[in-house]
Amino acid sequence: MNDRRDAEQMPLLDMREALEHLSGKTQLYIHMLAVFRKEYADVDAHLEELLREGDGAQAARLAHKLKGAAAHIGAGRLSGLAGELERSLAGHARHDDAARLLAQLKTALMASLEEIGRTAERLTQR
Repeated sequence: MNDRRDAEQMPLLDMREALEHLSGKTQLYIHMLAVFRKEYADVDAHLEELLREGDGAQAARLAHKLKGAAAHIGAGRLSGLAGELERSLAGHARHDDAARLLAQLKTALMASLEEIGRTAERLTQR
């Protein structure tokens, strides 16, 4: 099983799956999307700073937190990449490996945040 390929195959945001886990509570989902956007908008910069400071353990904890939060809102691709970064850091990855994973995570984060914004807007217009 190739985690990176699996993550790349996942949708940016699976609203149906997330709403299924929330028993269809759309307003709760909209709230969760807003909280995610607020709390994780600059998580990539924070991860980058931790890695620059050599704090791989704290970066792994933050990647773990991102993995769970992204999974809860249905952002499977971002969750998968955060999990891959977490595992890499927990295994004391080389700096260039962590930097490569972080670059992929940054791209997925930007795309996910854009999709979250579009989804939240669509849901509030219903």
